Amino acid sequence: MRKIIPAILITIILFPIAAVSAEVNAGKSAQETFDAAMILFFQGVSIPAMNMLRENIAAHPDHVESYSALAMGVAMGFMDPFYEGSRDEVYDLIAKAEKLGPDNKWNHIAKVILYLTDYVKGDLSAIRKAEKEAKTAEKLEPSAGEPAFLLWAMNKFFFGNRKTAKKYYEKTVRNGMRYVNSHYLIFFTESFFGSCDSAVEDALIGFKESPENMKKMFECTNEPDIGPRDIALSNCYYWKGLKYQKLGGTNEDIEAQLRKAVEICPNFYWAKRFLAQLLERTGRTEEAAKIMSTIPTAN
Repeated sequence: MRKIIPAILITIILFPIAAVSAEVNAGKSAQETFDAAMILFFQGVSIPAMNMLRENIAAHPDHVESYSALAMGVAMGFMDPFYEGSRDEVYDLIAKAEKLGPDNKWNHIAKVILYLTDYVKGDLSAIRKAEKEAKTAEKLEPSAGEPAFLLWAMNKFFFGNRKTAKKYYEKTVRNGMRYVNSHYLIFFTESFFGSCDSAVEDALIGFKESPENMKKMFECTNEPDIGPRDIALSNCYYWKGLKYQKLGGTNEDIEAQLRKAVEICPNFYWAKRFLAQLLERTGRTEEAAKIMSTIPTAN
């Protein structure tokens, strides 16, 4: 299985995974299937994870967290470069979860994602709504790392409140997360909104804490001559390129970041693939074809 594809695999890979998911989860309890789906989700394999959650809901219609987590996954489509979310579906899933009860952090994290998307796209009032939902999630589960992580991100990148951001950073790391190393999500967010220098530093902490877990989250970890720092740096440039693609940026912005990723890791499957697609869209078909001819299997 490839390391991290930001949230969706290309169709040729998706269909086999979706087709076997019911068989793989046969005999598992609702919670076991939920846990397996969440691990996939935080590894970036969002579409198969959401398929598993939908199957879990069909098999166990009273499993509240499956509705809530699926709402979060659908909401991510508003920021993810590879698929589109549906606001109506998000609210419908949250309403079903709330009707079943009890309330849980994933309902409010889904709303945080919606409001952050609105904010990034120009609704300046949405950031305070996102903060309110994150604090509600924090109250529901004070020992969870995810709400603290969201509050860290908002205070650092949107409010400019370094003191509060530091407090929530420390709480995120202290609490940890069940399905992913917290330093990976910090790396990802720094890649999107901050600097690659800061992103790389957190990635290195994560590699030191749980190297095998972190390897699952990054491209280029099978390259023998590339160490953790360069792995993280190339992945950071890749994420910045995809941020520009989804949230606004010129073709030049996207191209520059993808080229930097490939320069560090020449066999970076997804960076090369998206760079080739960009070149083809902008009329540079000869270079696009040359790059496509050198793309390795996903690594």
